[in-house]
Amino acid sequence: MLTRKNKFILITLVLFAFPCFSHVQAECDYTRQAELSRIAGNVQFSYTYEANEVGNPEFTVIISNLTNDIYIKDNENDAIISGIGDKRLSYSNGSSIEFEIYSNDSNCAGEMILSKQINLPHYNFYSQSEECQDYPEFAYCQMWMNSDISLSNFNKAFNKYKQDLQNKQGSNIEKEGAWERFLTFVEENLIILIICLIGIIILIIGFIFRKRLRRR
Repeated sequence: MLTRKNKFILITLVLFAFPCFSHVQAECDYTRQAELSRIAGNVQFSYTYEANEVGNPEFTVIISNLTNDIYIKDNENDAIISGIGDKRLSYSNGSSIEFEIYSNDSNCAGEMILSKQINLPHYNFYSQSEECQDYPEFAYCQMWMNSDISLSNFNKAFNKYKQDLQNKQGSNIEKEGAWERFLTFVEENLIILIICLIGIIILIIGFIFRKRLRRR
């Protein structure tokens, strides 16, 4: 039978052990971390764009598969994205956005699970210029670029491209002109060339015939 002193000691140990036990149970264990990683990995990022009233594109980033277990920080707008369902956020072209996914579980609160970088393409305003209408194959006439280009660099590159193209076309014209002159010469002197060719053939046959006679 437990004495009064032993009962007091037992009760004291239970009271001290219970908070510790509760704390262990409330920790963010490996199983929960793995589950949160799986949930975060299922989040999908995509983007689309629409032209505004002046024809410039406005981008919308779409975040799918969100759950209440996580929330997202957007470093571009310093915003918090949370809740269930798809979320749509607007950004300017050329934006580079880092989305950080955090645990929303009270036991794992504040732990970043993973991050995702979204780089939106740069709209090339020069693609609608007169130069690009005349020379659409020029590299800086594409609608989308990896980075912005200044007007001075565009003009410098365009002038070089145009000059190289003209030089190449001039070289081709010279080659075509030489070939056409050759064909014209052949047409105008065809009879003479045929006679000369027949004469050469006769000379070759005669040479071969004489050589055989000498061997005999």
